[in-house]
Amino acid sequence: MRLAWRFRLIPFLVTVLLVALGIALGQWQDRRAHDKLALQAKMAQGALAAPLVLAGAAQGDLTFRRVRLRGQFVPGWVIYL
Repeated sequence: MRLAWRFRLIPFLVTVLLVALGIALGQWQDRRAHDKLALQAKMAQGALAAPLVLAGAAQGDLTFRRVRLRGQFVPGWVIYL
C-alpha cells in the first residue's frame, strides 16, 4: 500500500498564517506581561514611600503615592464614588 502525498496550496497558506498569528499573539502577551511587571514595581515603590501630607492643592505627580489629608465633613456635599 502506497500513500500519495500532494502539496496543497490553500491548507499550506492557512497553516502558515495560523503559525504567524500564534507567534504574534505570544509576543503581544509577553509585552503585556512586561508592562504589568513595570506597573507593579511602580505601585510597590509608591506604597513603600512615606505618605505625603497635602495642605490645599496637590503638588507634583501623585500617581501610586499615599497621601494624608485633613478636612471637614460637609453633610450637604455628599459625593458617591
